[in-house]
Amino acid sequence: MHRILHLSTYDKGGAGLAAYRIHQNLKKSGNASVLVVQTKTLIDDDIIQASAGIVYRVIRKLHSLFVPKRKINSVKEYSFFNPIEEESYFPTGDLLKQIPFKPEVIIVHWVSGFVNSRNLYELNKLTGAPIFWYFLDAAPFTGWCHYFWKCDNFITYCRKCPAINSTNERDLSFWNFAYKNKFIQKTDITLIAASTKYFQLLERSALFKGKRRAFIPLG
Repeated sequence: MHRILHLSTYDKGGAGLAAYRIHQNLKKSGNASVLVVQTKTLIDDDIIQASAGIVYRVIRKLHSLFVPKRKINSVKEYSFFNPIEEESYFPTGDLLKQIPFKPEVIIVHWVSGFVNSRNLYELNKLTGAPIFWYFLDAAPFTGWCHYFWKCDNFITYCRKCPAINSTNERDLSFWNFAYKNKFIQKTDITLIAASTKYFQLLERSALFKGKRRAFIPLG
């Protein structure tokens, strides 16, 4: 039996339900498993909606009130969602306090807008649990494009991002990529592709170069 922590932004929708099914199947196999989400909709005691301490909530509220929102001229087809990587950080300590056990394995699903690469690094170091990341779109290995179409900047380093109509070498995609790279390289992480397409793309990814990969289709 293993103690397994799943992370997902939602427990609904395509990616959220996929995470929930994997969580349920691992429970049926005799493992202790919890699914921690940003937004909970299902009635299940083993789904935990993450909540942060008062200090973090106050800081986020002040940030929303007084920090001007960055204007991004994004191209809809790329789904440049949650565009500032650093701002998707959730306090790792608050996250761990809500889990009923110390996880031995951490499985990451679709976590855009919930947790980021710094969270994964801290979770890995604080628990010693290896990270397994199920890739369902391209956001984890790009500067934040969920779909990159003909752009292949992820092979070298994201910059001059067509998703935000940028010709700047050090645009938002560059800084997002740099932020991810800073933590990913220090994290014990295995990449799981749900399709042969993403398995091949991960092999070309500069961000995850040298990381273990596995191909496990979603049933």
